Amino acid sequence: MKFLACLLFLFYPVKQEKLTNQYFISLTGELMKVSSTPKKVKEIEARELKKFEQTGDRKFFLSSRYSSTFFDLDDPVKQMPKVYELLRENNDEIRFISISCNYYFALMFEENSPQLASEFLEKALKMAVKEKSTFLPHIYHAKGRFYFNAKKYEQAKIFFEKSLNSLDRNDILYRASMYNNFGLVDEKLNNVSNAIRNTTQGIKILESLSKLNAAEQSFLIKMKCILGHYYNISGDQVRAEQLLNEGYNFYKSKKQYVGELLKVSENLVDIYRITGQFEKEYQLIDNLKKFSFDDANLEHQIAFYQILQNSLLQKEQNADLNLISKKLTQLNQSFDLENLEKNRKVSDLLNKTTIKIITNKQKADLNSAKIQKIWLSVIVVLLVFFCILIFTYLRRKIMLERQLAENAENLAESKRIILEQDVDIHKEKIKNLHQNLSLKIETEKAFLDNLKQLRNSRNINAEDIVKDLMFKVTNLLQIDARNFDLLSENSTDNNLFIKKISDRYPNLTKKELQLCLYFRMSLSSKEISILENTSSGTIRVYKTKIKGKMNLDRDVDLAEFLGKLNY
Repeated sequence: MKFLACLLFLFYPVKQEKLTNQYFISLTGELMKVSSTPKKVKEIEARELKKFEQTGDRKFFLSSRYSSTFFDLDDPVKQMPKVYELLRENNDEIRFISISCNYYFALMFEENSPQLASEFLEKALKMAVKEKSTFLPHIYHAKGRFYFNAKKYEQAKIFFEKSLNSLDRNDILYRASMYNNFGLVDEKLNNVSNAIRNTTQGIKILESLSKLNAAEQSFLIKMKCILGHYYNISGDQVRAEQLLNEGYNFYKSKKQYVGELLKVSENLVDIYRITGQFEKEYQLIDNLKKFSFDDANLEHQIAFYQILQNSLLQKEQNADLNLISKKLTQLNQSFDLENLEKNRKVSDLLNKTTIKIITNKQKADLNSAKIQKIWLSVIVVLLVFFCILIFTYLRRKIMLERQLAENAENLAESKRIILEQDVDIHKEKIKNLHQNLSLKIETEKAFLDNLKQLRNSRNINAEDIVKDLMFKVTNLLQIDARNFDLLSENSTDNNLFIKKISDRYPNLTKKELQLCLYFRMSLSSKEISILENTSSGTIRVYKTKIKGKMNLDRDVDLAEFLGKLNY
């Protein structure tokens, strides 16, 4: 029944991103409808195998193997090897199969090996979370049940809540089931009022449907019987009896619910004794005797005879009591032997399966290690190759940079030499300008002396003096021409200088900018006055104004300051 429970949730129609998963969901629905008819299951298995032979698509090979797991659903000894082989053949190829197989093993190993069961459930959970699968709420449900069976009720409730929150709103049956689980947890935590409230909520969810299918109807009755049990505990035997009678009337006509019928009968007997309704108890026992429990399994037979034994104890019918007690002893012994044999088979199968899993894991680890070594070798070779490439590239780059640096150094040296030559030329030009200015001063002085001589002396030959004056005038004109040429040769440099200084000091006048050229050449006020045909005092006034506009102190050498300007 555990494997059947595992497959029931797979039948739920869901939207899957992968067509392969959707195919297996549809196939599961088809198999579930005929799971009670082995012949039809065999036909589906053969059909899937034929598809594989025709197409060569492994999907159909796996679907045929998957179909075979629907034989012997209630026999774990037969089921476990099939599911293991399916899991091995699939090798995580189709996540639907991987999740369902791991989930199945978790359910199968729950009683015999809880630790191994938890490992399988965790694998299923990780895959379901990664795939955002609709398996997720059912895996959460299973994890909650694991905690519940381990008496860790608070943790169980957490996972039941996760299951409820991840369920689709249309999954009415499973949503009702989660509220039923909340009630079970509340009862264990001695909070019967909460158990009643949660179970009632689950019942309302199912009763909200206009029409119930068989599964929903049976689960609704089951929750009502559980609610009746809670009312009995809380002391409300009237409501408890009503709900349990509804369950009794539903189960008594259906052979597949023998276990549920006996459990309801046991609860009703308990109520009848509490309320003193012994006639109803005896009537219920007589009705149960009419059922043929000898064909039922040992567990159900034991439950029936225990109810009968308790009733005989109440009536103090010792003769019949001895017979029933002997029957119960025989049934319990047979049940213990059956369970022992079943547990032995399951344990052997569990050990074999575990060994297979470990062996295959070791093989997989070895293959993985070999692959890792191969990849490691490839990576090492690639790294060496890339290192050589990088080394070659860096070496060439360094050599190129070194060559560029040498070229830049040579170019800088050439520029330095040219600059030094330009500086020397400028110095020579300024020197010549100074000499010309000095010569002009001397010539002008001589010219003035000749004029004075001509004015003061009457006996001097005027013609000679005029000739001398004409010679001096010619000299002055030639000196001015040479000065103009010297200044014109520096016109580009001067223009750049004037633009730079006018950008930095926009408040300087055109005249002041022109004078800055002369100051930069370290010309004296007298020399500048000759070039500008003005007085030395005027030039000194201009110099003071220029320094003021530049915010320079008086003791700052203007020629030196202007010479350092970077243009």
